[in-house]
Amino acid sequence: MDFKSIPILGKLYWGAICLAALYCIWDVVRGCAIPKGWEILSFAAVLGLASLSGGKKVNILKSGGESVSMSLGFVVTFTAMLRFGPLGAVAANCIGCIASCMFPKRQPAYQFAFNFGLSVIEAFLGAETFKMMSDGSMSLASGGQILALVGSATAYYLSNTWGVSFIISLCSKQNPFKVWKDTFLWVGPSYMASASVAALLYILLGNNIGVSLLLLLPIGVFAHQWHRSFVQRTEEQLAHLADMQKHQEDLAALYLSTIKSLALAIDAKDQYTHQHIIRVQKYAVAIAKEMGLTGNDLEAVNTGALLHDIGKLGVPEYVLLKPGKLTDEEFDKIKMHPEIGAAILEPVPFPYPVLPVVRHHHEKWDGTGYPDRLKGEEIPLSARIMAVADVYDALTSSRSYRNAWPHEQAFNTIVKDAGTHFDPVVVEAFKTAILPVIQEMAEQGEGPLTTVPASPVALPEATTQAAEEINKAGQEILTLYTNPQTIRDAEFGEPIAQPQVQEETGQDKAA
Repeated sequence: MDFKSIPILGKLYWGAICLAALYCIWDVVRGCAIPKGWEILSFAAVLGLASLSGGKKVNILKSGGESVSMSLGFVVTFTAMLRFGPLGAVAANCIGCIASCMFPKRQPAYQFAFNFGLSVIEAFLGAETFKMMSDGSMSLASGGQILALVGSATAYYLSNTWGVSFIISLCSKQNPFKVWKDTFLWVGPSYMASASVAALLYILLGNNIGVSLLLLLPIGVFAHQWHRSFVQRTEEQLAHLADMQKHQEDLAALYLSTIKSLALAIDAKDQYTHQHIIRVQKYAVAIAKEMGLTGNDLEAVNTGALLHDIGKLGVPEYVLLKPGKLTDEEFDKIKMHPEIGAAILEPVPFPYPVLPVVRHHHEKWDGTGYPDRLKGEEIPLSARIMAVADVYDALTSSRSYRNAWPHEQAFNTIVKDAGTHFDPVVVEAFKTAILPVIQEMAEQGEGPLTTVPASPVALPEATTQAAEEINKAGQEILTLYTNPQTIRDAEFGEPIAQPQVQEETGQDKAA
């Protein structure tokens, strides 16, 4: 923004600041004695430090993009005020303002005039407030001057921040209080810290403060450089930690995507449970959240749902794809898949407990499940959650030997089996969590509340093609299994066997 584009009220305010600054300079010069003798050297040293420190800040704390800093220029200004009165405060503040407005980038003339004028006013008001509250004395001889010190810093802070807030509000047509609150409210403590440092320097160095500060300049420069280097290293370490965290998040996303691709490949192998793992994952995660699981416990359920049937890789395909009821021997082979799955995944260093989900999702609350016949709370909570989600999906999905059950029938079965097959606490969470999930699924044309065929899981083209190839291979094996059976029945003049209904709740061969 250039000066011409500033609104008329902004120009009037700009002019008022400049005129007020001229009055303050006249009043200071009129009422203050000019330093003489050795004091001139001390005064010049303070002004030299003011020019070096103008606009410089020390960041004390930085977090989440917000920083708390201490103005070095204000420290010098306040020290000059205590030693030389209003003249020292105004001169030091003006020198510091000139330095900050000229370097490293020169400001336009109208901006320089406003900043210079505001610097004069804030220093003048700060010094006059101190004089008024300390009965005209500029010393810190007694503890009673502490209140004057706080009042002076407050006057400086308010005049500086409100002066800037008004010009911003006039140019941007915003509420000045909102501008001040959003931008300057929380910087007040830095002014108090700077005033305290200035007072401490004045007490320690006494009347020869200018020369003393000049001698201390090399130490100050070294301390400043060391602090800046320390802050820079700290910020670099924090940035490195942030990069590492993002890298870990990216790896976790890649890790989960890899698991999902593997699980979908396993899912595609079975003709009767296509997209089973995706539905089970939705049900299980909803139940887990209803029970208050978070962090690694929730991630264990989320990932375990994708991998709970990985053990089917070790089940013969003629058993897995058999269209009718299984024999006891064949069902024993099916019952091995939790152990096989846990053995497959055992070398994988999961960051959360996935193996208990895979191994124990067919255990029963009353101890009659498999593979370890665990009972009650001996069964890991994640596996108890998975058991409910897995059986619910098995009941509401079509099989070769029966049609899918409606939601109400499957729901009532789960509730009825609480305390025998299922953990009653998990069933209570299931009763609350399941309806919103299946309603959302129904809107997408999937799940037990819709008769519309489920939409396929959105996958990359190559992944979709690979899943289709796996599915075709399964169909070929299914044909090889069923055709000889049909031919044999026809040759011996026997009626072709019809698939029998298998109602082994929770023990469906493909659950």
